[in-house]
Amino acid sequence: MDKPYSKLGFATRAIHAGNIPDQLHGGVSPAIDLSTTFAQPVPGVKGSAFEYTRCGNPTVLALQRNLAQLEGGKYAFALSSGMAATITMLSTLN
Repeated sequence: MDKPYSKLGFATRAIHAGNIPDQLHGGVSPAIDLSTTFAQPVPGVKGSAFEYTRCGNPTVLALQRNLAQLEGGKYAFALSSGMAATITMLSTLN
């Protein structure tokens, strides 16, 4: 997805890499999604990749894709606070 940006400068990659143009209107900047919950066809059954904003939303996904590309990685993980990051990292240790 980000191959066209791999040889471009940092500023260009910071603006464009990881962003997918809006399918409906063609906007090139990611929209800020303010939803806290997402529609489900039946309670407990996801209707899309998202169900509750704390578990992820389109805005956070765009940020994660952009950070991963800027750092030269495949993935990035954005958390809501430094304490959440600390607990997540400590939880991965034996």
